[in-house]
Amino acid sequence: MPGPLEGISVLEFTEVISGPLAGMILSDYGASVIKIEPPWGDSWRYMYKISESESRPFMAYNRGKRNMTLNLKHPEARQITQKLVTDSDVVIVNSSPNVADSLGIGYEQLANINPRIIYCENTAYGSYAGDGYVSGYDLVIQAVCGLIGTESRIDDSGRPEQIWSTPLIDTTSGLNLVASICAALYYREKTGLGQKIETNLLSCAFQLMGMRLVEVESLDKSRNLEFVDDVRNLRKAKLSHKEIRDFYESRQDVAPGNIYYRTFLTSDGALAVACLNDPLREKLLQVLDLEDIRFEIDYDPRAERSMEFGNRLVELAESKFSSRNTDDWLSILFSNNIPAGSIRFKEELFSDDKLIENGFLIDVNHKEQGKIRMTGGLARFSESHLAIKHNLGGLGEHTEEILEEYGFTETQRIEFRNDGIIK
Repeated sequence: MPGPLEGISVLEFTEVISGPLAGMILSDYGASVIKIEPPWGDSWRYMYKISESESRPFMAYNRGKRNMTLNLKHPEARQITQKLVTDSDVVIVNSSPNVADSLGIGYEQLANINPRIIYCENTAYGSYAGDGYVSGYDLVIQAVCGLIGTESRIDDSGRPEQIWSTPLIDTTSGLNLVASICAALYYREKTGLGQKIETNLLSCAFQLMGMRLVEVESLDKSRNLEFVDDVRNLRKAKLSHKEIRDFYESRQDVAPGNIYYRTFLTSDGALAVACLNDPLREKLLQVLDLEDIRFEIDYDPRAERSMEFGNRLVELAESKFSSRNTDDWLSILFSNNIPAGSIRFKEELFSDDKLIENGFLIDVNHKEQGKIRMTGGLARFSESHLAIKHNLGGLGEHTEEILEEYGFTETQRIEFRNDGIIK
């Protein structure tokens, strides 16, 4: 059974994470994806590389595509892109503003050739760009959107720390690209009209912030403006970031005694518990044989009694969790239908048989590196199945094949190679 996007052709002029991830997911859904790289390759190929032009970061976002090299800066490359776009449904571009136009792959340029094209342009800041905010990566967007400041993680020197274990914003952006492209394809199905989609990392970062970015004017606005003035004055007074962070934290309304949504150390490791409603919280108290005054009718989280009780409650819960091993606790928590999980390292996942049997992790083939185990598909369809293509292409592996398909003769292909247009 073909995938839901069977028959859709995608040209991907992207690099690093967001665009490549979108291309890979579209491929998983059945689309035919051609990834176009400069002759020297996507820069992500060389991030912690394991061979001349391959790396794990690159592999993570580029399964199931045909790989073609093309030097878009060469004037003769435009005859190739024009032929490719004629038969394409979707074009994905991620670059700094105006770069695509200079390379001959801007929306107006390609829509003149194929008016039905769905053209998706992903930038860092979208219409917010300007005053130096033009290009940006996940880390910079984490800073600008308030994520690093709100997270309030600092090292021993007082330096704010980013979320570094995974590129949250880039990944969210890739998922947004897929959703936006599918919406535009559906609109085209109804109207026959192609269109340009503009997405950006910053808007995805704000969506990740979610409930943190809600201001109730009657309750929050004056307080927020007061905080902005205070921080401005603290910075003028040259207080350290740690001191400003401490001031920020002092203003947050945090209920004391959080034993319900956090991690705990056990006798042999650590686990996470997530009880986000009162029935689950009461279950956890029963399991731990503890009581919590938060369930009293006159409970006031700001009262000194509540603060003292909360601190003691945390100490008791931590002591109880540390008295047993992780497996024992998970058995107890699971038997009481309390959401919990052991804290694992990524290396432990590759040998988890259940993840492999259910397709959360899959094996794909690479021409040079052999078997590669990586993330699987994101969804299951009852009628139109996923169409995961179990291959990872090398740099320019399919260039000749694609050019021949589009009618370029062997003589032309040799000339393109000699002129440095392809590799």
